[in-house]
Amino acid sequence: MLVDRSHFGWGLATLVALGIASVIYGVAAYRSPDGVLGGSPVGLTFGLLGSALMLYAGAFSWKKRLPRWTWLGSARTWMAGHIWLGLLSGPLILFHCGFRWGGMLEQATLAVFFVVYISGIVGLALQQFLPRVLSNVVPAQAIYEQIPAACEALCKKADALVAARCGTLAVPEWHEPKDAASYQPERALVEFYLHEVRGRLRWSDRGAGHYGQLRLKLLEVKHAMPDDLQPVVDQLLDIVSERQQLQWQSTIHGWLHGWLLLHVPVSVLLLVLAAAHAVASVWY
Repeated sequence: MLVDRSHFGWGLATLVALGIASVIYGVAAYRSPDGVLGGSPVGLTFGLLGSALMLYAGAFSWKKRLPRWTWLGSARTWMAGHIWLGLLSGPLILFHCGFRWGGMLEQATLAVFFVVYISGIVGLALQQFLPRVLSNVVPAQAIYEQIPAACEALCKKADALVAARCGTLAVPEWHEPKDAASYQPERALVEFYLHEVRGRLRWSDRGAGHYGQLRLKLLEVKHAMPDDLQPVVDQLLDIVSERQQLQWQSTIHGWLHGWLLLHVPVSVLLLVLAAAHAVASVWY
């Protein structure tokens, strides 16, 4: 989700709330010789507020599964709250513990909290600039789920192109011509295509780095081809460029969503540890 002008109110409210909380914490810490303790009235208040904000942020994943429950508010509003209230929960939790690590359970809870907090900030940052990078690198994007099929379509397109110009794709194995008289440019092109290009067009080959090297090899092959075969190599270069763009799109999409593989499970773990911390604080 992009943070745009519609988030101004959320951001302003978050800053105001943070300022008020900071003043309250500062006054309480100044008045108490031991600083703010987690079990003190001020510490408990910060803990309850921070926990409530964490629960709200965690409830966003459940809201997405209930799209028909419009009375709960729009998904956009929940997402904005997830971002800004989640950011506010960090300082509140630190105010709750008085910037102390506490015992083993508290240390584990804080460590997991920081992982969730930082991964959320990283994910938010990625969502701000990666879509723009993607639109610049891949102007004509395919639907993500259809990228494998698009790769196979490119491979079939290249097969048809080479077969139509060279007559066949049935070259059993790679070999070097023994002399200039036995050199057949069509056969050499088919062999190069089968051994160097065709496999890299398929979805099963996902090495984004080697497409630049492949284009350089194709340019070398083009210079070695007669004039009537050079347009075929040019079209192969275009197909390889399309395949590279599909790979870039897949890679950037992975970056956009891959952080959730860490953020979501660790968020669940955080809620479990926070509940255990609350129970332990009451009973012990």
